[in-house]
Amino acid sequence: MIIVDARAPQEAITNLAKIEEVLPFSTKGITYEAISGHPDVFICPLAHTIIVAPNIPALYLQQFTEANIPYIKGERPVGESLEETTLYNCVVTTTEIAHKAGFTDAAILKLTADKNFLPLPQAYSRCSLIKVKDLWITSDAGIAKALSSKKVCLQSPKEIILPPYPYGFLGGTMGFVHQTLYIMGNPEKYPIYQPLLQALEKHRIEWKALYDGPLVDVGGIFHFNEKPFIV
Repeated sequence: MIIVDARAPQEAITNLAKIEEVLPFSTKGITYEAISGHPDVFICPLAHTIIVAPNIPALYLQQFTEANIPYIKGERPVGESLEETTLYNCVVTTTEIAHKAGFTDAAILKLTADKNFLPLPQAYSRCSLIKVKDLWITSDAGIAKALSSKKVCLQSPKEIILPPYPYGFLGGTMGFVHQTLYIMGNPEKYPIYQPLLQALEKHRIEWKALYDGPLVDVGGIFHFNEKPFIV
């Protein structure tokens, strides 16, 4: 199962559906409209389970159960404040968890206590960051600095669409499915994305554009049919 914002470009959703079943995600009256359909605001994937906000719509819990996707409810609900929209917006790998200290839901911290915590200056960590193989890809200069001891690609987010804001977050345009990085848009069409394209080529990361247009921040593309759910 692939989970993506229901407002993603229809061509992209159609192309994802050729890979696996797609679960379009949306909510109403929980958080502000721009991120109301973003999976990375409500869901944090771990290796063999997912942590979900306790106020995620019941429809999705039912879908997870029917698809045999194990889930655990977090402790705090998603809301509209910075703290309430970033509780589950962290990056968890097989050995590390990257997030702004003090913003992570307690359930995630409990289940990742054996991992190395990488403190970041940006609470919207998963929005801004994704790890693919050994490469950390981000659109946040502060995050890039915090991860300077690792292999990092810093890419400007200025052409990324996230209405009504001037631009969105790079991590929110991406997801890793079947060893391929899928991107919500085509970076080859825009000169600004040369750093990203060069980094993907250098690290031999296979990628595919989901549609031939500008990059759109959809809160990530999550895939839950192959364990572990993280890399």
